[in-house]
Amino acid sequence: MAQIKDFFLILKRDYQVLGDTIKSYLNNYNKAKAFFKDLFHWIPADFFILLFFTIILVVLLNSISRRNPKFNLFLSFFVTSASWLSLSTFLGYSRYTHIFISMVILVTFMVVFYLLDFGISYFFKYIYKKRIGNPRTLERSMYNLQSTYNESMAQAYLLLSETDYNLPELKERLTNLKIASEGMITLLEKRYKQ
Repeated sequence: MAQIKDFFLILKRDYQVLGDTIKSYLNNYNKAKAFFKDLFHWIPADFFILLFFTIILVVLLNSISRRNPKFNLFLSFFVTSASWLSLSTFLGYSRYTHIFISMVILVTFMVVFYLLDFGISYFFKYIYKKRIGNPRTLERSMYNLQSTYNESMAQAYLLLSETDYNLPELKERLTNLKIASEGMITLLEKRYKQ
């Protein structure tokens, strides 16, 4: 009889543990449901759909052509948006305001991202050119001259081999080489005044 009693106690304890686990899952489910309800109240679900398909299309386009990732992003956005609008029209989804709000949010993020990217890259290029144009020591000047020469020669060899060359990049590397050589000349003039 004691074994049957122990069996029922174990069964009762397991049932309580199972009940507590189900209650915790239900609480987590209700919290997630409330979170997504609030999220989709402010940001339409169409935004996440557009974002998902835009990312997939960008990855595919960038794997095909890596030269213009910004153009690929905008192209994939417009293709995805047009496809989503036409599919919504075909299916009778009449909440176009949600689609347009999603498109505006996505375009705003893309423009802000590219403006930040442009500003940061311009800032770092400015700092780099200033650093190679005004070296503090002769060793640093020689290092700058050698590294800019190597970078420009690597770009020139890409031009000769006609594989994935970038002419504006070559011009920029040659300009950096010119700035580094002028920086070395000014350092030598300052150091060895005659």
